[in-house]
Amino acid sequence: MKLNCKINQAEAIRRGFNANTDVCLDIDPITMSREDRDILASRFSNGSYDNPIGTFTATLNEPTLEGLMENIRMVREDTAKRKSDKEAKDLKDIAEAQEQFAARRAFSRSLYVIVPSDNTFNFSKSCFCNSDSGIAEYIEKTTRFVSQSDAYATEWKRLLATPEGVAWTAELNSENAAALDIAKHKAHAEYIGRQRRIAESKAEEEADKNALRQWSLTHGSETLRLRTEENIEWQCLAREEWADDAIRRAGIDTRVPDMDGFNNKQISVINPTAQEIKGLRRIREAIAKIPEAQAIVNLVAYRYTERNDDYHTDEPEVITRNEIAITIRGMHCDVVRYFWAK
Repeated sequence: MKLNCKINQAEAIRRGFNANTDVCLDIDPITMSREDRDILASRFSNGSYDNPIGTFTATLNEPTLEGLMENIRMVREDTAKRKSDKEAKDLKDIAEAQEQFAARRAFSRSLYVIVPSDNTFNFSKSCFCNSDSGIAEYIEKTTRFVSQSDAYATEWKRLLATPEGVAWTAELNSENAAALDIAKHKAHAEYIGRQRRIAESKAEEEADKNALRQWSLTHGSETLRLRTEENIEWQCLAREEWADDAIRRAGIDTRVPDMDGFNNKQISVINPTAQEIKGLRRIREAIAKIPEAQAIVNLVAYRYTERNDDYHTDEPEVITRNEIAITIRGMHCDVVRYFWAK
């Protein structure tokens, strides 16, 4: 039969052959060994309607029948080498499995026991959970092998099926059950603790809200009292009036400057004057007399940003102000007031 073969022209030149990129060889498969025919068939591509002659997909080093047999020998040697390497690796993996079994090497993984809001137990590989859940780490030991190869896996399964392997598995299961029970108790205890803290926080927040409501009914403006009585958008106005009342009780000058057009707040004031620093300290000392105000006082600088070519103003580029940020308990927000830096 005829067989088309690709030629490595560079190697053919080295061997003294004047060859094109392919050659058509006459071969007689019956003269070949069964192994050589299998190799030839595995690299054989059937011909087409336009070219009915089949093709040997490997590349020959010379355009002769000997070149074809050389390629087949190379394939046979490579196959034998890979088979030998695999057998050696399998023996190594089997020995490693036996060594690890003799040392009773268990494989461990970290799991997390999570108690969600419905008070059931879940398991996760991640330590992240909702803030109202309880969580505890659980180290699970297992005989499940790391499948390095089929030989390793087969030998490991065989060892686990022995009486020693069955006893070891039972021992690990007992240890895991005890560790899991401890993790469940820890997770449940944390869940109970978090639920208690959440309830206490909500109760404290509600108490603060009620206190602010009572203050609004007693000391608030007429608008605030009416809003509070009707429970209509009263909390925002209440915290504003409460903060202003706290500042007045501290005896701070309440002349509030016009801040329109000033943005780009900078907490760190560059080169503050002595007067500005003294003004900052006086406000801190005054506001400290009302600890329930929970105030933070900073000297801040603002840059005027609404300047353009069509609008001229005598406003300075930068103004310095004392800023008081007052946190209203239970409201989770600040009321900010600005004052002259005097």
